[in-house]
Order: sequence, then structure tokens, then C-alpha cells
Amino acid sequence: NIPGKDFTVKGQTKIMKIKIYYKVKAGDNLYLIAKKFRSSEKRLKSLNGLKNDLIRDGQRLLVGFKEKVLEIPYIDENRIKAEIASLKENLISVEESPAETSQAVEQKIVEIALKYLGLPYKYGGESLWGIDCSAFVRRVWGFFGLDLPRTSGEQFKVGEKTSISDLKPGD
Repeated sequence: NIPGKDFTVKGQTKIMKIKIYYKVKAGDNLYLIAKKFRSSEKRLKSLNGLKNDLIRDGQRLLVGFKEKVLEIPYIDENRIKAEIASLKENLISVEESPAETSQAVEQKIVEIALKYLGLPYKYGGESLWGIDCSAFVRRVWGFFGLDLPRTSGEQFKVGEKTSISDLKPGD
């Protein structure tokens, strides 16, 4: 380590192409729309599968793409597994009260969940390139040996009803 230098593990970069749409207004034609978006009529036809120049008011046209750079955080899931194994060992070897044990586990759940901040949301996504809510919950709790169903609806069916006043970190 070099004094004064902070070494961090960086994640990965993903470049996403985002579609840009335009809603046709009265008086628009392909030439004017192409000019507005620095494109060509031919390209607009190609992007939208148009056979001729006919467009109608309210029609949504794909006019191009823009790139969005996503910085995906680095999440070392093997390290997380090792941290939980160590926590389990400590809880077994140290005689703590059930309340202290529960608090230690709750703290670790929150700590692990926070590691996923910055991951892109993707409906139906289950990877570190894009994850949805239920996959996130399933992944975090999976480290603690809880095998949850894939969807939130299925998770709801296997869960237990908890009153708001009884909620704890991880609920």
C-alpha cells in the first residue's frame, strides 16, 4: 500500500443504447422530423419499418439512440459468503443472548443489501447487470440460507404477515 492512496476495487462499465422516440404532430413530415434530429428520411423509414412516407398525428417514431454509461459496482459474492460463515462461527462460539444474535444478523443483512446500491434496476433481471426487487431480496436472503421463490407474488405467499410495529431490518 502506498501512503495517502486509496485503493478500491472498481466495478464494470456497461454502455446502454437508449431509444429516442418522437411523437408526430400536425404538420410534421419525415423530412422535417429527420432534419430536427439530424438524420435522414431513409434512416427514419428503416428504423420504423416504414414502406412509404406516410405518417399520422400521434404516431410514435423511433428517431435514434443515445448512449448511457452505467458504472456497475463490484460485488464480491464469495467474500460475502465468507463474511457470513465467519459471522455464524462467531455466533456459535460466543454465547450471546437471542436478542444480540438477532441484532448481529440484522446488521449483516443490511450491510450486504447496501453493497448492491448502484446496481441497475431491470424488470425480471437477476444478474449484477440488472436486477429487480424480488431477485434482489432473493439474492440477499440466499446468503443466509433462505431459498425464496423468484417472484414477489410467490415470495408473498411463503412469507409471514408482520405488523408494521414489528418490522426489523431485512423485512
